[in-house]
Amino acid sequence: MTTRDKLSPNDARNEIAKGRGTLFDPKFADIMLKLIDEGAI
Repeated sequence: MTTRDKLSPNDARNEIAKGRGTLFDPKFADIMLKLIDEGAI
């Protein structure tokens, strides 16, 4: 098992956007991106 450093909110957002439709279900990714953009998480 490997570990990695915590991502900044911007980096996490970019990873979700990059993986939308491949790593992440597009509906899930859209919800997460909206929540991040609204500052809810």
